[in-house]
Amino acid sequence: MPELDKRNTQIYTVPEIYRNVRESLLSSKQDSRKASVKSRRGQPHEDDPPDHRADRNGLQLPRTSDISPWTDYKKSYELRLGIGIRVVVAVQKNFPYDEVTVREFSDSNIEDKLRVLKENRHPNIVSILDIFRFEEKAYVILEHMPLSLHHLSQSRLPLDDIQLAAIVGQILRGFLHLFTSGLEPKRLSSSNILVHPTGIIKIAGHENFTFLSSASDKPRNLLWLSEITMELMQGYVKEDGLIGVNDPGRWSPDTLSFLSDTTCTASVKGLMKHPFLQLPWTIEMLKEPISFAMLSVHRGYKYPLG
Repeated sequence: MPELDKRNTQIYTVPEIYRNVRESLLSSKQDSRKASVKSRRGQPHEDDPPDHRADRNGLQLPRTSDISPWTDYKKSYELRLGIGIRVVVAVQKNFPYDEVTVREFSDSNIEDKLRVLKENRHPNIVSILDIFRFEEKAYVILEHMPLSLHHLSQSRLPLDDIQLAAIVGQILRGFLHLFTSGLEPKRLSSSNILVHPTGIIKIAGHENFTFLSSASDKPRNLLWLSEITMELMQGYVKEDGLIGVNDPGRWSPDTLSFLSDTTCTASVKGLMKHPFLQLPWTIEMLKEPISFAMLSVHRGYKYPLG
């Protein structure tokens, strides 16, 4: 028989054919799974119509509805976030059944404040998810943050310098964003600055925000920051009104210097340049103290709700 011309011919053995077919089928199945997961996660397909609720940064803007919030959400329990602050925790009635925090407001000026906040989102400000107007009240649906700095300050697991810097640095970033948006909190405390298990710190207390006459980075005072920092350092605020800690040996000179500067520095941007906040902190450094606080600190709750 004449010898086969092998120049343009590939010869496959049976095992090779089986292997190639199997790899092709696996690849096709993996592509199908990826598309399915992407669809289930709510990612848009190429042929989906554009979502006009997305802002210019691609973030989903909260909607405003003239119906009861309990049409879409189910009350679950009441949670104590700190001194004098209790919130209703609710759950979506439909997929993905996420937990949310529901706040009820009757302030006639609250809607203008909420409009500014929902149009100027920031990673260190609690996000507004939905707004409902019902029976002359505004119900604001917020992302659920299960812990406050008050709880963190009561934990028996002490913070160190770099963990404290990770908290204060995030607070000041959120606070500066409020100023550039034309808002200033009347009063911040460890009870209305909230904590996520991932280490993210967010300012809440939207009802306490006031409008500024002009955007500025110079707040009227930073006494609230002095008190929060002192509380995180030693678990309490001094009753005599003095700023300081009873065990300064636990803290670095830069940390003590920063605490002192909060009493006499008017510029938020100036404080953010302090050597204390130049430590190489990351939010992940807060996972351990947050986890321990969630386990060990009594938060208080009410269930069932009437």
